[in-house]
Parts: sequence; structure tokens; C-alpha cells
Amino acid sequence: MKSLVLLICLVACTSNDGGTGPGPDDCLSDSCVCPGAAACDHACAPGGPPCHVQCSAGQSCDVLCEPSEECHVEASTSGFVDVNCNNSAECHVTCPASNCTVTNCVGAGCEVTCGLTGIATRTGTTATCP
Repeated sequence: MKSLVLLICLVACTSNDGGTGPGPDDCLSDSCVCPGAAACDHACAPGGPPCHVQCSAGQSCDVLCEPSEECHVEASTSGFVDVNCNNSAECHVTCPASNCTVTNCVGAGCEVTCGLTGIATRTGTTATCP
């Protein structure tokens, strides 16, 4: 029994389903609040619920959206933020005032803010907060 539990933990605790960063996926679903003392790394799954991720204060936030679903990332208090909207029709990202990059953000459904009131600088499909 102990080996079965260990095997399940090894698979679940170390799996990474395609996130954009180096670590394991920190969310159990696409509607997630990342743990407070750790960086947040999540790749949204195709066919699942809309991707709504709330990242931790002071920690890095690395999210890969699913192109066929809406993607909302709340990271206004995070340290370093990297979100790939993956050409989602609706990608809303709330960044900290600086250290935030949002890529593949297209059309009118792309809304990126810096801090609580600043609008991001856009160059093509990339939005940044200095």
C-alpha cells in the first residue's frame, strides 16, 4: 500500500502538463489559487473550465493559456509574471507595476493592466509592464 501511495505522489507531484516554466504544475484545475509560499506555474488544459489563475504575492507567476478558452490571470501582487495568452480570444491579465510580460495577446479581448491603474505597453501581440 505504501508503494502505491508513493507512486501516486511521484506521478501527481512531479507532473508538468506543458507549463511555460521549469517547475511542476501548481494547480489541480484551471480555476486555481496558487499556494502562498511558492511560485505559480500552470498550463491550462484543453476542454476544461475557463482558465482563472490567481498567483501568489511576491512569487513568480508563469501561466500558459489554452487558445480555445478564456484566460484570466490575477497577479497584481506577484514578483515576476510571464503569461502566454496563446491567442485566446479573451485574455485578461492584472500585472504588478513592473516585471510582467504577456505574449500572444490578440484582439479586443486582450486586456493587460500594470499595477492597479496602469495600462501595459503593447508591441504587436506582446504587452509589458516595465
